[in-house]
Parts: sequence; structure tokens; C-alpha cells
Amino acid sequence: VDRLSLLFLLPKRRLIEESSPAFVKALRKQSVKVIALTSCYTGRVGVVESVERWRIDHLNQLGFSFASSFPQCKRIEFTDIAQPKKTPPLYEDGVLFSKGYSKGEVLQVFLDEVSFTPSEIIFIDDLECNLDSVEQVAKEMNIPFRGFHFTGAKRFAKPLNKKRMIFQLNHLMETGEWLPDCVF
Repeated sequence: VDRLSLLFLLPKRRLIEESSPAFVKALRKQSVKVIALTSCYTGRVGVVESVERWRIDHLNQLGFSFASSFPQCKRIEFTDIAQPKKTPPLYEDGVLFSKGYSKGEVLQVFLDEVSFTPSEIIFIDDLECNLDSVEQVAKEMNIPFRGFHFTGAKRFAKPLNKKRMIFQLNHLMETGEWLPDCVF
């Protein structure tokens, strides 16, 4: 598990849409509250002491900062909706972590916790089920909703090469080094 957790740290990641950080900054300049809602893990995973901190730092390195939307909230664990054998959803520095929970439910609990009712929810996600869950919560809260299904990553998708993947994972487990796809 320790070596496998290096998959968080070693592969290089890139922006799908280069204009996204500037777009978020422009919204923040207009006093629009912008947060990230991710299904990323939280807690320790192998050598990664805090996956949520890794994710926040990684977003910051890519030019995204969400902490200013709710500066009074540094870290909130939503233990009220925690399920057995699952870490509770978490908010930290502008990022909501919902791994194992509906994104809509986690957003609703967060908005209730911070006593904030947006005039509109604009939500972008690559999975339609996440769009549906947030749209349902918006309807229940009587908040106008605009959802956008993001498919931009598909243009970079390549068919899975199982032989290469197994070789990469075996090499990682043996050496602690990640071999990027471009090596092959």
C-alpha cells in the first residue's frame, strides 16, 4: 500500500482546460463564491499523510485557490452523515471532499453548516450522476441550478493498455519509481 500510494505523488498531472484557473479568479473578483467538490479520498493513504492536503496543494499549484470563498471555515468534518467504515465528508480550504457520499448531499450539508443559501448553483462535473445529485438538492432547496457535463478529458483518453499498466504498477512496486506513458 505504501508504494501504491505513490500514485498520488509521482505521475505528472496537467490541466485539461488551461483557461480554468483564470476563469475561477475572474469569478472570485466578482465576489462569486466558488468551491471545489471532489470525490477524492481523505486521510492517510500509505506514504501520503493527508490526501486532502495533497489535493488542495495540487490544485493550488495548478493555479486554483478556493479558500477565499468561505475564509471563516478552515476545516469541517461532517460526522453527522458519516457512515460505518467510511471517513466522513470534509471541507478544507475551499474544497469539499465527498468520497463515498453523494455530492449533492455533501453540498447540502455544507451549505446548511455555513448558513449560506446561494442565489444559484452552477456546477460542472464529468459524471452525470453527480450533476443529477446536485440538481436534486438544488430543487429541494429551491435554488436555480445550471449543470454542465464536462467531457473535455475525453479528448486525451486513450484505450487502456493492460500490459503497459501492469508493467508500470509492477515497476512502481519494485522500485518506487513511476514510469510515465511517454516512456513506452
